[in-house]
Amino acid sequence: MKRFHGFAASFAAAFPAANPMPPVLWTTLEWLEAWGFVTTGEKGMCARLYPGDEAGSSRVTLRMPKVAETQAWTRCERAQVTDRLVLFVDTGMDGSQAGLWLDDQGHQRLVHVGATEGPGLLCELADDPMHLLRLLALGYPELSAPDYFGMTAADAYAMGYGPADGYLPPVRFRAHVERDLDLDVPSTASVIVRRTASIHDAHSEDRFWRWLADVRRASA
Repeated sequence: MKRFHGFAASFAAAFPAANPMPPVLWTTLEWLEAWGFVTTGEKGMCARLYPGDEAGSSRVTLRMPKVAETQAWTRCERAQVTDRLVLFVDTGMDGSQAGLWLDDQGHQRLVHVGATEGPGLLCELADDPMHLLRLLALGYPELSAPDYFGMTAADAYAMGYGPADGYLPPVRFRAHVERDLDLDVPSTASVIVRRTASIHDAHSEDRFWRWLADVRRASA
């Protein structure tokens, strides 16, 4: 096991006090650093789903949240708005991200913001932060393409990324989620994400979609 250097603590410090990093994520970030999953990328320190230089098919990474990225989505600099949305998962190569949003009752929900160049997935993904780890453990190449959520990660890879026999799942990360966190990992993302919405939609009943639309409208 590698020496721990405080990646989880630094990560947690980047979260606003009103919307703190959940304990289950702290546990996982400590594990990721201890076993060599943390690296330095173009955007700073981040954690892959594979240790060291090990090849892998999932491009999803976790990195420290930045207020400026939240502000780019809300178009607002007021803390009472920006504190409610913390983005820290790069889910796609197009700039899509996932993170935690505080709803009107102060409950943390897992949400996604998708770049307009792609499917533009913009919605609540799940009602509990721990579902993020279940989604990551599935090993999808990207988590920004809802058309693949009804497929296994291997099938999604074969459909859009490369030959089926070339798929490399995040085996050690999945084992951590199942063994250390005692969370079950389903066969497909659709078991967790029941409904989706897009930035391209003219209207949606999704709570996060509507909140972001209202915030952006108020800041216009």
